[in-house]
Amino acid sequence: MKNRISVALVTSSPNNAESLALQYVATSVEKAGHTAGVSTFRGVSELESVARRIVDATPELLGVSIQSGVAAIDNLAFINRVRALGYSGHITCGGTFATICRRRLFDQCRHIDSIIRHDGEIPIAFLANAIANDEGFDSLPGVSTMYGDGLPAPVGNRTHLDVRPTRQFRKLYAGVPSAEISAVRGCFGNCSYCGLKALRREATYEARQCGMSTMEISSAGVGRIRRRKIDSVADEMAYLYHEKEVRFFHLVDENHLPGDSSEAARVLNDLSDALDARGVRDRAVNLMLRADAATQPVCEALDRLGLVRCLLGVESTTDEGLKKLGRGNGTSVNTMAMHNLEQRNIAFHFNVLLITPDSTIDSIWCEVEGLREVRGGLLDPFALEVYEGTTVFEELRKTGRLEGGPMLWHYRLQEPAAKRFAQLFYRIKRDVFAKVNMTAYGYEVLGALAVAKRLKLLKDDSAQIDALASALIKKHNDLWISILESTRVHAVSDSDEETIHGFLEETGLSAARLVLELKHLETMVEQGCRRRLKSEIYYPSAAAAVAMSLSILCGSACVSCNHVGPGNDAGPDTSVDDTDTTTDTDTDTETDTDTETDTYTCSEQETREEGWGAVNTAIDAGCDNICDQGEMFEYRLILDEEGHMIDMEREDGIPIDQELIDCYIAALEGQTFPCMAERDHFWLWCGVLLS
Repeated sequence: MKNRISVALVTSSPNNAESLALQYVATSVEKAGHTAGVSTFRGVSELESVARRIVDATPELLGVSIQSGVAAIDNLAFINRVRALGYSGHITCGGTFATICRRRLFDQCRHIDSIIRHDGEIPIAFLANAIANDEGFDSLPGVSTMYGDGLPAPVGNRTHLDVRPTRQFRKLYAGVPSAEISAVRGCFGNCSYCGLKALRREATYEARQCGMSTMEISSAGVGRIRRRKIDSVADEMAYLYHEKEVRFFHLVDENHLPGDSSEAARVLNDLSDALDARGVRDRAVNLMLRADAATQPVCEALDRLGLVRCLLGVESTTDEGLKKLGRGNGTSVNTMAMHNLEQRNIAFHFNVLLITPDSTIDSIWCEVEGLREVRGGLLDPFALEVYEGTTVFEELRKTGRLEGGPMLWHYRLQEPAAKRFAQLFYRIKRDVFAKVNMTAYGYEVLGALAVAKRLKLLKDDSAQIDALASALIKKHNDLWISILESTRVHAVSDSDEETIHGFLEETGLSAARLVLELKHLETMVEQGCRRRLKSEIYYPSAAAAVAMSLSILCGSACVSCNHVGPGNDAGPDTSVDDTDTTTDTDTDTETDTDTETDTYTCSEQETREEGWGAVNTAIDAGCDNICDQGEMFEYRLILDEEGHMIDMEREDGIPIDQELIDCYIAALEGQTFPCMAERDHFWLWCGVLLS
């Protein structure tokens, strides 16, 4: 009989959400006869406590999920810290980034013993068994070491797809228990910037190494779509619904729907039928949706499924931009998708890749002009990020335009005016919206409203609330367009630093005013509901938006929310609490909202006059909906003139333990942030974290 070992599975989770990927891996470990536990930590603020807890538990195997280059920073620092605290067990890493960049990770962190490639469920069971029986692991399928890749990963094996993940905790969203669901792995898209394309190439290579033919690779969905059985997905959702009282389901799939519209509608309707048959009726759903998939029949089927909001894959507002990104459909598809979602009252949020490596000031302006046609959705413009192994990455590498790395890559635009636009855009994102993120906060407020409407939590007709929400979405998008218009003017005229500083200050004030208007909407929703819409899953910057906005309008540099709720030094609770009284949908909890009924409006002048009293009153009036997770603080990574990290500090002046700083410096050895080092003072973005 095989020996049993203990396996700890860890990853960083800035938004305090569960790690569904690690929960699947935990199930596989347990089926192999071992014990497994999943822990998450919210960056530097919880790294130390979780590291000490893991070391004290002395698991024989520690698995760390690294899904992206940004995630690698916290997770490599975590690995450095557990080793410094004396952990001597086997450390393995997995995830998309770990798979694609495994050789780079071995070079970056000497504490990593192995890396699991592609889906982790099967290889980690092999690895756990090998460690339990004191066997070698250099030749295990799908397990790489610093000496090589061993046997090919079992990418054609689909037996793990319908395994139900081990659920160790649940989180509230908009006052109801929520859960992540995965029904599909992979994607059929061919986008030039997406890391899934690089993963597909790697998976296809592994399949051929396994001896699979082209037909076998295709039928198994290797590197493309691998869909779970409808009944399997419905059974899992029914279990969560009836046993754990989950009402909000987040489908985490990159691309849930097939490419064919009629087939997509059929898949959705089949899932709705299966859920109805299992008594899963009052449900709300969130997912990611390609614009070309949002046809009228599909949106009707999505509405029936319970979709309340989605991240809509628009990507570009011009035909030329879509073509360069590998999205063949024209902008008419985007317009159609937005119209169809609006008709079904489905809220949507969409990113536009405003800046790409080949952008000119004219192409950027065309994108901005296209944004004027947007109706009903919350806009969030971005610069295209470069992921290793993608078409964009390879093109930039070949032309010598890649900077930074190895975890965060950067590129510079060639045209001077476009380059100035990009630099100012980065400053807007970092210096303004890292603190007063009206978009992230708006997304959370509108999400809570969408869930409340779908689950009939509102006590009265929502017409007034809906009208205000629509007006604020338009105001939000108009403000973003105005900001981008001004950015173009400053880029073309090459404005001096004093002018730029004034523009950034006014942008911050405008964003702060809008956040307070969104807070008014949130308060209206809270007062109109039968229960308190507490959320435990959020964008980190959303949690601080109201407090930061009030502080800006008061002329203060910082507002502390540590009086709102106690800190959680032990990290997130990973135990299942079956006695949670917040899940009783029949209980009228008006007593909660009665203490928060003082709706307030704050003009800039009123707030300045009332000073700190207005700040504290406004926070007490309802900021704790998403802001009760502990003390908020900001931190900086201090860079030298070349963009290397040399130190770390909290903006509130409280020291960070030097041993923890050293772990981050080691994690970022060789990494540069050239776009940040262009400033006269060298520091990375301000990240709002919770402790």
